[in-house]
Amino acid sequence: MKKVFTFVVLFMMFNGALAQVGIGTTNPQGILDIVSDDSTLVLPRNEDPDGADNVAGNFDDGIINPVEGMIVYDKTDKVVRFYDGTTWQILNVGGETPVKNEGTVKIESAAGGDPYLNINQNYEVNVYQPITYSGNLVFAGSPVTDWPENDTNPTQSSIYNSNLGTFIENGVLGQVHLWRVEVAYEKTGAGSNSETKLTFKMDNNSSVDSYVLEQSTFAFSNTGTVSFLMMTIANSESLPAPYGVGKGYSFFIKSSAKIKLTVKDVTRVSVHKD
Repeated sequence: MKKVFTFVVLFMMFNGALAQVGIGTTNPQGILDIVSDDSTLVLPRNEDPDGADNVAGNFDDGIINPVEGMIVYDKTDKVVRFYDGTTWQILNVGGETPVKNEGTVKIESAAGGDPYLNINQNYEVNVYQPITYSGNLVFAGSPVTDWPENDTNPTQSSIYNSNLGTFIENGVLGQVHLWRVEVAYEKTGAGSNSETKLTFKMDNNSSVDSYVLEQSTFAFSNTGTVSFLMMTIANSESLPAPYGVGKGYSFFIKSSAKIKLTVKDVTRVSVHKD
């Protein structure tokens, strides 16, 4: 009987010890209580093998079967992340939103090649030609392309609607976007030594709240590259569902003379929106 009583007492002491653990204290106030004047807790440190991207859904830390509530220090992006049951989010620090909506996406080409336009061969003055891509898009790698974190599963449809040939803003109403379109040109035909006016246009294709932007520049040499920089603000007339009823923006370009154009890249910069 004495042996049994001793075992029961030891078992109760063992269970009590497991209930609360104190490091640097003999009076723990929780399951784990750490007290130190000259050191601190070091979280598990993991690297993102995909490189720095600051994207919650893209963080691949190597943890097998993560569970909701896990915390880890991301050595690649230098942030603390927690697992919300679906993705690794950035821990809210200093009042910042844990899900960033800013980012840069650069389309370098597509499976069908760079958009190529042979403009104004019949001197069709002021006739716009659409800029469209064919096939799967080719994006610039990290860190040039850094998808907004609110888009947890970014695909090419996040920026381009291949069925409509339209370019899409990030899904945040009221967010400012900068668009840069870089175009290489080669003048053809008589008068190629004279300046040629190139005009770029964006159209949100809305019959309710039409938003059209135009910008012109001049091609002076026989060959070269020009860039167009435009700004849009995402609203319900430009964003598709579930954010609005829009179709995105169609891109067009026209020339005052015969010219061959190749779209080298299209870059979308989404500015942070609180």
